Amino acid sequence: MAAGVGTPTFDHYMVVLEGMLRVMKEILSSEGFETRDSTNDFAPFTIEVLGRQDGTTAWTTAGYISSLGFPGATH
Repeated sequence: MAAGVGTPTFDHYMVVLEGMLRVMKEILSSEGFETRDSTNDFAPFTIEVLGRQDGTTAWTTAGYISSLGFPGATH
């Protein structure tokens, strides 16, 4: 990273960062959350969680884990 923008290391970093943000948004979306890329110029490459979407299905990861019967799991 010390070499700066335009180097193969920096390019790889950006590919990884953009991929991680995309996956995080997909995971949150699958749980019924509405997200967007940050609109804050001082926090680039972050996401904003706007809230839960209307009409969310009853299935959630927490509900699924709870249905497996693990101790301490909640809905």
